[in-house]
Amino acid sequence: MDKTSVVHFLRIQEVQLENQLKALRQTISLIEGADQAPTVNMPYSTPKAAGDNAEVVTGASEPKPAKPKNSLVGKKEMNGRKVRPVKLPKAYDPKLSYTRKLAYLISENGPQTSQELIKRVQALEPNEDKDKIARSVTITASAMYRKGLVQAERRGRAYVYSV
Repeated sequence: MDKTSVVHFLRIQEVQLENQLKALRQTISLIEGADQAPTVNMPYSTPKAAGDNAEVVTGASEPKPAKPKNSLVGKKEMNGRKVRPVKLPKAYDPKLSYTRKLAYLISENGPQTSQELIKRVQALEPNEDKDKIARSVTITASAMYRKGLVQAERRGRAYVYSV
């Protein structure tokens, strides 16, 4: 091997190791509950004072509070913001927004995963594009959970949504 190919090989190894290190740092910060993972410009940790028993200060900020787990039934505020709870429709209508469609299906049929919600919407709207329905349902259900409009319980890799 000549000198340039060895240098090229070592540069590739360097990039791969940097990517692995970055992924490890992000995983550690997620496990610790940090608000954001350290960036390339911010060192992950620096000693606060010199010495063997020096305290370590991480580059990540304070952990952010957990996502809301309660529904907004009867509530007017969440995390200091005014929120309007979803009005439950009396019947399913394809013209409704996905938020109202899912709220209706969850309230009528009980707790369901996003896959079960997708099947129900596809059965009620057979002429619509199945992929579009699947994307819209998963995104809307997740957004409703983050906003506190529905509750969610983790089962394996899926969430079971309930009102």
